[in-house]
Amino acid sequence: MLPKSIGNLVDLRHLDITDAVKLEKMPPHIGNLVNLQTLSKFIVEKNNSSSSIKELKKLSNIRGTLSISGLHNVVDAQDAMDVDLKGKHNIEDLTMEWGNDFDDTRNEQNEMQVLELLQPHKNLEKLTISFYGGGIFPSWMRNPSFSLMVQLYLKGCRNCTLLPSLGQLSSLKNLRIEGMSGIKNIDVEFYGQNVESFQSLESLTFSDMLEWEKWRSPSFIDEERLFPRLRELMMTECPKLIPPLPKVLSLHELKLKACNEVVLDSIAVDFNSLAALEIRDCKEVTWLKLEKLGGLKRLRVCGCDGLVSLEEPALPCSLEYLKIKGCENLEKLPNELQSLRSATELVIRKCPKLMNILEKGWPPMLKKFEVDNCKGIKALPGDWMMMRMDGDNTNSSCVLERVEIWRCPSLLFFPKGELPTSLKQLIIEDCENVKSLPEGIMRNCNLERLNIEGCSSLTSFPSGELPSTLKHLISNCGNLELLPDHMPNLTSLSIEGCKGLSLKHHHLQNLTSLEYLTIRGCPSLESFPERGLGFAPNLRDVDIVDCENLKTPLSEWGLNRLLSLKYLSIAPGGYQNVVSFSHGHDDCHLRLPTSLTSLEIRNFQNLESMASLPLPTLISLEHLYISDCPKLQQFLPKEGLPATLGRLQIQGCPIIEKRCLKGRGEDWPHVAHIPDIWIGRN
Repeated sequence: MLPKSIGNLVDLRHLDITDAVKLEKMPPHIGNLVNLQTLSKFIVEKNNSSSSIKELKKLSNIRGTLSISGLHNVVDAQDAMDVDLKGKHNIEDLTMEWGNDFDDTRNEQNEMQVLELLQPHKNLEKLTISFYGGGIFPSWMRNPSFSLMVQLYLKGCRNCTLLPSLGQLSSLKNLRIEGMSGIKNIDVEFYGQNVESFQSLESLTFSDMLEWEKWRSPSFIDEERLFPRLRELMMTECPKLIPPLPKVLSLHELKLKACNEVVLDSIAVDFNSLAALEIRDCKEVTWLKLEKLGGLKRLRVCGCDGLVSLEEPALPCSLEYLKIKGCENLEKLPNELQSLRSATELVIRKCPKLMNILEKGWPPMLKKFEVDNCKGIKALPGDWMMMRMDGDNTNSSCVLERVEIWRCPSLLFFPKGELPTSLKQLIIEDCENVKSLPEGIMRNCNLERLNIEGCSSLTSFPSGELPSTLKHLISNCGNLELLPDHMPNLTSLSIEGCKGLSLKHHHLQNLTSLEYLTIRGCPSLESFPERGLGFAPNLRDVDIVDCENLKTPLSEWGLNRLLSLKYLSIAPGGYQNVVSFSHGHDDCHLRLPTSLTSLEIRNFQNLESMASLPLPTLISLEHLYISDCPKLQQFLPKEGLPATLGRLQIQGCPIIEKRCLKGRGEDWPHVAHIPDIWIGRN
């Protein structure tokens, strides 16, 4: 609710309630706000004279966006005339909405009169009409005098059996028609009588048209003058539509969702201008034969469960981007995929029955290749470097830059040979039966990022040195025991869930480029190298969590020597004897650099006091997070917290949570000045 007395603010000019989604009614006498310029939303109530639609009558200065909802509650159509929308010439974006419950209380004739009398000014640019219950649209909607209208959205007007003559709206660029279940035919009336129809239209969407059967084009309009600027056509849930569709010579992008196979058949023949095609949730489609779409560059096929294989030739050689997703019964891709000479990106996801892919090699211009959740795939093409052109026995230069393999449990091995020198990123995740990585990653390649996660059969990296170009290494493999010894140019190293990994036999030294270090869930990690974390003196971000057997004394971590360190998160799990970080307990004394801006202390189960932690010396600290320290009784140093602290979070620490309760806790006066405070789980 808005304040009931808001009608007294007679000088109010702007009332923006755009996102007040729970607002159910307007305050009384809002019509008194005669100076109001912005009123984003007005709700018509039933049987409430003080907040009826007539309240809009006096608001002659309203401009910009206005949404009127609850129009089914207008009992007297004369009230709609009194609103005088036609006289409000500064409204640019207008929404008129009735209730979406078409019960017996709805009066079709009354709603037709209301909409007729709510004619807006000809300056209107955007119009939305939702859940209108009349049988026909008003005469003013086909008035060509609305020469500024660029966007029209008709939604859920299910009693209408004819669409208005919208082709005469000379500036209309975007038209969306949704949920018009009374429409069976779209005929010549839709276009109007002009020889040029929809001359400015760029985007046309039909959605949830369950009874729509035929779409006829007027014979008196030449093809080149029909939708002359249309670039994007989207058709969703039009199950009964029988082609042919109008030929649109300018059409650039077509999206089909839940349409039948016959529609697809006509598209493959009649839409030579198409550059982008999306086919989604068309369950009846059993084949694709699109090779005649000679200009097609981008193709998405998603959720077509009837599709078993792609016939050859099925795809135009002009394709640059191909994505196939969620085709549950797809078993085979064309053998000639490698002949797609222009293809730069290939994405295959959630096709569990697909057994083979790229059997004859990689497309010669492919830059990105991604396979995700394809349970049947056992192998990738036999050689990374086999990039043969049609009819040519010589290898072309490889341009492959990124390879991503996700959730392919049947995958056993990778291609042999050197990695392409063009390859920059290799991501392999949740491929549980892969036992070895490509040998090429340890030889002459130019990898910059290597992510290996969830590969439970992998125990080690290939022998040799990582490439000098490698900057980011992420490994999360439960049985991995050994990391590469030579990683001198890494800037980011993340090791997670490696239960058998110990740094005991690793020679970690001179990692002067390393800035980000994460070690999580590594129970076999018992100690750091002799100099603690000093092997990476330029670290900026350190995150060490759940290493339950780590025994290197906190005082020997060498954190104070990391003069660039900004973020520190420690929840090691192996320091359950730590009661405080005081000088009297040298093993537990935590020394911190003054450069820190964020500090997280978590999961010290027996920690009682943090008072001796050198927080006052952290002159740059902005964020302090303390979590899961159930015995912690004191965290405030005598000198107080740094003046720079902007956020304090305390969770899972019941004693100090109570002490920091707003207005009541003992420590509240010492933390109340912090702008952002989070106490407790909520």
